[in-house]
Amino acid sequence: MDTPKDFDAAQLFQNHPDPMWVYDLQTLGFLAVNEAAVAQYGYSHDEFLAMTIADIRPAEDVDALRRSVVQDQRGHSPSDLWRHRRKSGDLLYVEITSQAFAYRDRPARLVTARDARGWIGATPSQSRAQSRLRLAKWELDLERNQAKWSPSVYAIFGLDPRTWSNTRENFFTLLHPEDRNRYRRAQAEAIRTGSLFDVQYRARHVSGAERVLHEVGETLQVSGRPIFSAVMQDITEIVKMRADSARLEARLGEIIEGMSDAFYLLDREWRFSYVNRNAEALLGRACEELTGRVLWDEFPELAGTLFEAALREARSSGMSRRVIDYYAPFDKSLEVTVHPGCEDVAVYFHDVSEEVRVTAQRQLINVAISRLNDVVFIIEVEPASGQPKIIYANEATRRLTGYGPEELIGQTPGLFHGPQTAGPALDRLYEALQQGGHAQEDLVNYTRQGVPYWVEVNLSPIFDESGACTHFIAVERDVTERKNTERALRLAATKDHLTGLPNRSTFTEILGRELKTVHETGGTLALLFIDFDNFKNVNDTLGHSVGDELLLVIAERLARVVRQRDGLARFGGDEFVVIAPGADVEAAQILAERLLEVFLEPFDLVRERVSLTASIGIVVAPEDGRGAEELIRKADIAMYRSKSAGRNQATQFDDALHQAVLRNMGLTQALQQSLAAGEGLSLVYQPQYALEGEQRLVGAEALLRWQHPERGAVSPTEFIPAAERAGLIRMLDRQVIEMASRQIGDWKRQGRCTRISVNVSANTLQWEGLATFILEQLAAHDVPPHLFGVEIIETLLLESSRTTIGSLLELRRAGISIAIDDFGTGHSSLGYLQDLPVDTIKIDRSFVQGLEEGKGRKAPLVQAILAMARALDLNVVAEGVETEAQRAWLKHNGCQTIQGFLIGRPTDAGAFASSCLAELSSL
Repeated sequence: MDTPKDFDAAQLFQNHPDPMWVYDLQTLGFLAVNEAAVAQYGYSHDEFLAMTIADIRPAEDVDALRRSVVQDQRGHSPSDLWRHRRKSGDLLYVEITSQAFAYRDRPARLVTARDARGWIGATPSQSRAQSRLRLAKWELDLERNQAKWSPSVYAIFGLDPRTWSNTRENFFTLLHPEDRNRYRRAQAEAIRTGSLFDVQYRARHVSGAERVLHEVGETLQVSGRPIFSAVMQDITEIVKMRADSARLEARLGEIIEGMSDAFYLLDREWRFSYVNRNAEALLGRACEELTGRVLWDEFPELAGTLFEAALREARSSGMSRRVIDYYAPFDKSLEVTVHPGCEDVAVYFHDVSEEVRVTAQRQLINVAISRLNDVVFIIEVEPASGQPKIIYANEATRRLTGYGPEELIGQTPGLFHGPQTAGPALDRLYEALQQGGHAQEDLVNYTRQGVPYWVEVNLSPIFDESGACTHFIAVERDVTERKNTERALRLAATKDHLTGLPNRSTFTEILGRELKTVHETGGTLALLFIDFDNFKNVNDTLGHSVGDELLLVIAERLARVVRQRDGLARFGGDEFVVIAPGADVEAAQILAERLLEVFLEPFDLVRERVSLTASIGIVVAPEDGRGAEELIRKADIAMYRSKSAGRNQATQFDDALHQAVLRNMGLTQALQQSLAAGEGLSLVYQPQYALEGEQRLVGAEALLRWQHPERGAVSPTEFIPAAERAGLIRMLDRQVIEMASRQIGDWKRQGRCTRISVNVSANTLQWEGLATFILEQLAAHDVPPHLFGVEIIETLLLESSRTTIGSLLELRRAGISIAIDDFGTGHSSLGYLQDLPVDTIKIDRSFVQGLEEGKGRKAPLVQAILAMARALDLNVVAEGVETEAQRAWLKHNGCQTIQGFLIGRPTDAGAFASSCLAELSSL
């Protein structure tokens, strides 16, 4: 190397963090120093160049320095700890490493001085430092083979002079086995030739630790005897530091190339002098291409940017600069750090586009959170105390709690707690905080002014990359208004909104408590179930507002009749219940009579005067049951028995009623089994004949029959209502539709068929899939829609819904006949006839019976129905025709079709085909 510029560039010499200098081996004068040396020693460049290396040593160390220089000239390159003196006079302990080279054709050495305080101690006293650097001396009388150690030698090995036998052989045992022979040979050679003994070796301390020693010695003549005199020094830490330094220096180039940052150096003229690989990739240019070229010429887009300003300010001020900005040519956000030196500028930069995006996103999130109406806390649980501590609060806290966010930092959530806060909800929240779990609870907190408010707390843990829970986020929503509403609703839920009486839910709770008392004390309790007779007619004829007014007046009358200890409640609709604690059967009957007397006098309303009766069912506990649901069910059964017996009376539940209930349950179970097995259910067919011209078959009504293996033939009037009560009616209707479709298909394939109508219940009419099901069944059995009819009772049309109307319209459009069964038995408007897709009406048998006698109003009513049907272009079927006189009267008055025992009773499919279908011509 000729100049400092030849070793990794002069910039590395000038910018090296450790003091460095070059000195003349002949004069010891300084030839060059770097900035770190000027800063460390306090001398200026010019002062250094006028000095020698002896000028920075304490006077007592100069001789050792000169010996070291002599050794250097002999080819030695010692590395050791030295004391230096600053310009201020303070001592500095340094580790010196050096190497020889030619500086401007002069023999010189390049020196690096590293601060040795790191291993000597931050502020060692002079005596302590000297103690650490003291040499250990020993001598060997070669003639007598006797060794003499100074105390320092014993100290180096940790030996006790009183117990250690100081012989050469014992000494050799302390040396590392790999270094022992080398030491012997070097010492023997030095003694034999009289040359200088200089060796570095490893030895074992008495503790077992390995030490590295440096030993220098020579053979002297003392009083005519040859004495081998040597000085040893423990350089274990020096060797370690030297090795570390070498590794660090070796890694310097690797680090620069391997660093994640892009890096380049610029000289005083803004020319590139070095570019690492990352910089090449980011700049899109190779180091060889850029070296020696001016930054501003190669990248003119930098003009006017923050990057240019940072570079120029760093150069002019001598201070580092850091800037983050978007650089359009790269379409990236860059973080650039500029470190100016005396000779160059070091520039570090890397792509921070993602960080900038994340930071912007975080800022946006922070703004969004700060503007939320909900309160947001970030909570940290202190490991030592386990107490939660607020480390973030958004602005919403000020509005809700009265505390500003800045006041809450460091506080615990307990700041908001008060008398109503404690409870299971708070316990569950604290449990979640301790266990790192989620929790959602409603809690009462208190404002700064002590005003309570409700919050819905959503607590969620935040985990670090290792999966450990470090924080919690708590979102608190003000639900005070909701809680107040819920409280009002709970209060309202216990009362009937119209009458103010306890409602069904409250009544059930009261009944349960009273029954518990009955069971505990052995007492009795009567339950009376009241239902008003024909109350629906009041609503239908006078309107619901009048109905509500009537309910209110009745409730007031009933309340005046019951005892103070009795409980009166509105069960629902026009149903009321009375609980009479302590009442037996006789007392219950007396109370029921008094309740019925309430209805003897008409009820005077604002615009109407209404007369009404009631039916009452009575049960007594524990005789009739022990549970609330059982008693209510039996009272309801008894009440319906009162209605079926003529209304306006009270009925006590008894075994007969109980048996009826059991029979109904058995009937329902048997019907379920028959439906599941597909057995016992069949259809019979009753013909319908036209009256015009010669009497001819125009259709038939399919009627369901049930033959049970044990019960025998069960009447439709019994099993149809049972099916409706048990929710089986839709299954029955589906089976009837399927059986009828199959039978029509069979007859059609035989070449003889007529239209078959089936009855459909109210429940099935509400089924949205009814029309689709019917059409699918007809298609499956190849039945044209005009051969199928649907019959529904008039009252169903009066209560028809959109679903019902939609199904009927779809069926009628497909060509299926829609007939109104039992026409004339309804009690409402006939307007549905013009709005609904009806093509046939069936006059109920109650109108047909007695027509031939010409008495009463039946004949005029039937004549009116026939006239209306003709006007609306509707077909008419008269049901229940049993006499020739009835047939003649109906034909005379224009009725098109009749059905009844006169022309045909219901028969099974085979009989119907042979007796009725045989009349038809082949299709």
